[in-house]
Amino acid sequence: MMKKVKGIAYSDIKAELLADPEIHALYMAEKKEEELEELLFKMRNNAGLNSTQVAKRMGITQPAISKVVYPML
Repeated sequence: MMKKVKGIAYSDIKAELLADPEIHALYMAEKKEEELEELLFKMRNNAGLNSTQVAKRMGITQPAISKVVYPML
C-alpha cells in the first residue's frame, strides 16, 4: 500500500520565499527584466523589423539582440 504525500502549494512556497527582502529584490529585478524583454519583442514586431534590422539601427550585432529578446535559448 502506497502512502499519500501531502503536497505544498506553489503560492505558499512563493509567499514564504518572497518574505525574505533579498529574495524579493532579486525576484522583482528578474520580473522587470522579463517585462522589458517582452516589451522589446513586441515593439520590434509592431515596427515590422527583424532582429538584424534592429541591431543595425542600434549599432550592435544581431546575436546581441537575440540575447536580449531570447535570453533562454
